[in-house]
Amino acid sequence: MLPDQGKAVLGLAQLSPADVDFVAKWRAANPTAPLADPLRLGPWPGEAAPADIGVKLKTEDPKGAAFVYEGAHFIMQSDVSLPLGVVRDLNGVFEATHAALMALPLGLHRGGEKEKYAVHFFLHARAVHRRRRHDRERRTFPRQHRADAAAAAESWHPRDGVCEDV
Repeated sequence: MLPDQGKAVLGLAQLSPADVDFVAKWRAANPTAPLADPLRLGPWPGEAAPADIGVKLKTEDPKGAAFVYEGAHFIMQSDVSLPLGVVRDLNGVFEATHAALMALPLGLHRGGEKEKYAVHFFLHARAVHRRRRHDRERRTFPRQHRADAAAAAESWHPRDGVCEDV
């Protein structure tokens, strides 16, 4: 409630860090309570489109099997060289999804993003297995993702060279 103004819906990015901390603590204490009054939500957008879907090849290392492409909100890494038009089309899907989520009147955008969203493309399931093992060893995955990676690693058979769960 705002003094003399009633209720208002504000995105988390519009709140001070102290208010964001208050909301997080309130949410932990009230996990089933609604975060917003549905009667106070803004209008749903009729359409949303990304401002830019272009990508550029940032890094190319055929010997190291590392090809990195960069778009407005996403950085994409592949173990093989991909045609720039294909990467542009995929980035278009990612950017359109991002634009649609940000256009919704739900305050989903917290703001202050310092890094682009990471996307990995792999030619073979074996590379997925190596990446998951690498991430698990570095402990960069949340606990559930580490468990998923461990389950995928257990289902890998050297005789066929692929992960069944991928």
